[in-house]
Amino acid sequence: MYIVRPGSVLARTAAEMLDRHADAGGTCPACGHAAPCPPADTARAVTDAVEPHHPRHALDPALTL
Repeated sequence: MYIVRPGSVLARTAAEMLDRHADAGGTCPACGHAAPCPPADTARAVTDAVEPHHPRHALDPALTL
């Protein structure tokens, strides 16, 4: 079940966090924890809950906010 709208602040923030806390050879470059770090795990859980692109979003911009 998808519960996060694509393009929402939550979806964008999670994607940014996932990029920032990306695995860099076993250690997170952002926080220094062993990868995958807790922030990356949380961000991944949110990005996994983002609804895939659906044609209705292209028709109604209000759905992407």
